Amino acid sequence: MWSGFKSDKAVRCCIRDKVAELGAYGDPTGVFIDCVTTALDTESRELRLQEVEERARTLVITAADKLGGGRYNPVEVYDLAAVVDLLGTDFPSLEDRQAGDLVFRYVPGRSHRPARYAGQALRGNWKPFDEKGFHFDIPRLEREILFSGVDNVICGRPVWGLGQKYQLAAGEFLVVPNLKDHLPQLLVPDLHRWACETTASVLPPGYVLGWNSLGDGGGSVNQAHFRCLPGPFPVESQTVWNHHNGSNQYPARVIVFPTEESVASGRYIGALNETGLAYNVLYTKTAVYVFPRHKMNVYVPALFTSMFAIVEMAGVIVCTRYPDFLALVAAGEAKEETAPTKIEAEFAKLWL
Repeated sequence: MWSGFKSDKAVRCCIRDKVAELGAYGDPTGVFIDCVTTALDTESRELRLQEVEERARTLVITAADKLGGGRYNPVEVYDLAAVVDLLGTDFPSLEDRQAGDLVFRYVPGRSHRPARYAGQALRGNWKPFDEKGFHFDIPRLEREILFSGVDNVICGRPVWGLGQKYQLAAGEFLVVPNLKDHLPQLLVPDLHRWACETTASVLPPGYVLGWNSLGDGGGSVNQAHFRCLPGPFPVESQTVWNHHNGSNQYPARVIVFPTEESVASGRYIGALNETGLAYNVLYTKTAVYVFPRHKMNVYVPALFTSMFAIVEMAGVIVCTRYPDFLALVAAGEAKEETAPTKIEAEFAKLWL
């Protein structure tokens, strides 16, 4: 079993080591993006940047010949474009602030994440796996593997863990069950049961799994995968929201099931799949939170967000522009109407 599953500290150490390892490669695009966009602590990020920034600049200068000769594949072009943008940007430190009952998170590098399927209005909520499209079983991503399913069979499935270039939280990584089977991003009953069991019995304390349905739900890659994230999230509060023991109505529509009732929650998710609705799911050790939502032909995101996916639906509002972040936090802390109105209006767009 991967050593990172022991604790939150172990997860972060493994990710930090992987970023350092990537720095040894001749092509620095991946590690440069990791350093700027990944939620490493500031000191680690700055050290890595010093190591690779000059190589990244050299790469940009010499890239024209390779681009002209067709020697960059589409994935590398995405990364190269991100490097060009990131080299000219002076980012403040990554920040997290509580304002009211929600959390606001400034993650500047998130704006450079390739959208791929995310935000596409699909006829249903999934598509067949596309061998020619972007997925996780490609040679170029092998160097970003944190742990392999060859050595990690978790709750009956071989599982791969991959570093996440455009992290939403320090310690985040991707979990890809049955990577070699090329499963599409569709939450079928047995995969749902696996997620319930894995969250309850294997993940480090405080960690959760998140699922985004493909396209309209924020899922960008059409291969079955979960985001593994450190919690807790605001939606889990036992004292604030009326889906637990509080009195406040949660701003998004959320259906809560005990984790052990995976048959009931799986049946509900199956009904969403049958009707082709978009949704997000948060798996915790004690509960499964399902967020059914409008599709993209109805939902147009506000300027302060690229779109709401599982992290936002669970109560952590990600901002990629610092002025937006400061304005929303200040208004929330002052208990003015501006921040609650903007956030509630965004959630209201998604309410079915």
